[in-house]
Amino acid sequence: MLARDRVHTVGKGSFLQFCAERLSAGTATDFFSDEASPSSDAQVRSVVWVGDIVSILASLARDGVSPQSAGVYNMGGPERVTRVEVAEAVAAQGGYDAPQLIRPVARSSLPPAARAVASPPDISMDSTKLRSLTGHPATRLAEMVAGAAAAAGASPF
Repeated sequence: MLARDRVHTVGKGSFLQFCAERLSAGTATDFFSDEASPSSDAQVRSVVWVGDIVSILASLARDGVSPQSAGVYNMGGPERVTRVEVAEAVAAQGGYDAPQLIRPVARSSLPPAARAVASPPDISMDSTKLRSLTGHPATRLAEMVAGAAAAAGASPF
């Protein structure tokens, strides 16, 4: 889930905040580059905008769910993205020099202990069923980052 600020609610910053803080400080940072590779043990994901979650839940609360449409629904964004792509979107929004500050690193190059948690390479979600039910369009990554930046004002996300 992408949102502007989580520090005050969960005690740590969001991935967007991490990216923005590193980029605004001019600190080159390693991000996994092999996440989309089928031979990799890293991940692609479908990040979802917190505003989409709120809108969908409000729609379901207002309109209800018929017995025919009851079930399990995925709630993800419309794109499969890697951490590098999220960092690049933050860099583009903030006008930062992505090639100088975002260092792609192969997750597979890390020592086994550093990647000990097994996880499938694709943790993205197909949310077509939910979008059909609610009629709510999914927000794309660039729009999420722009929305977070606008909500943050002068501070980085």
